[in-house]
Parts: sequence; C-alpha cells; structure tokens
Amino acid sequence: MSVIIGPANKEEVIEMGVLGYNAEKHLQVIQDESFDTVFDLYEWLFDNDRVSDAKRASKDREFRKQLLEEYASASKNE
Repeated sequence: MSVIIGPANKEEVIEMGVLGYNAEKHLQVIQDESFDTVFDLYEWLFDNDRVSDAKRASKDREFRKQLLEEYASASKNE
C-alpha cells in the first residue's frame, strides 16, 4: 500500500516525522480515553439509579451510543 502525500498534508507528515509520531501510542491513547468515557457513563448511570440501563448498555452497542450522547449532553448542562 502506498500513501500519496499532497501539498495539503505534506507539512503534517513532516511535522509528525520530526516529532517522532508513534501511531501505536496514539491508538493506545485513543483507546484509553474511550474506556474512560465509557466508565464515566456507567458511573453516571449508577449515580442516577439507572442500573437497568447500565446492564442493557453493557450488551447493546447501539443503546450504549444513545446513552453516551445523553451523558455528553447532560455533562454540558452541569
């Protein structure tokens, strides 16, 4: 697989190379942040006596996405 570097992203590619960009480390950070967000969601659900929603969210990805949106909205309003 080859990557085409055009004028729009050439500077970014150079910067990432100079800074020693590590894709594996970047992906780990994203994964850690995602886990933190999900754990925050479950804490919020438990704090609001929504245990049944937490149980359902643990098995239903689409429902979990809906709850994450609800959680994000509620967090903005606090």
